[in-house]
Amino acid sequence: MYKGEIPFDRDGKSPLSYDGYTDIVWKDNYTFDAKLKMVSMLRGRSSAQFKWVDENKIEYIMFMKDMELLINNAVIVRGHVEGKWTFIKRGQNYGITYLDVQDDEEDGRKRKLNFRNDL
Repeated sequence: MYKGEIPFDRDGKSPLSYDGYTDIVWKDNYTFDAKLKMVSMLRGRSSAQFKWVDENKIEYIMFMKDMELLINNAVIVRGHVEGKWTFIKRGQNYGITYLDVQDDEEDGRKRKLNFRNDL
């Protein structure tokens, strides 16, 4: 898991995708449980990102690499994913990544989705 701080808006409620804003509140990274809905895809100068929204209308950004891993490991129902999340930094940008625990179908034991080697 990324061990640094994450930029949030001045109210400390909404995470920011980069630290170029004014009135930033920095928070230590943490994990959180949420049901998120994927609402759009965004194009930057050098990246593609996905916008997710939670039940409180807080927006989160996910990088394409993390979306690929989520699609291969999560249960997605009509654009919604429920599970455990954390923040990640890629270059100068910040986003979320999926950290849920799933049942292993072969032996019924819980296993961590250990696809994040660079955290």
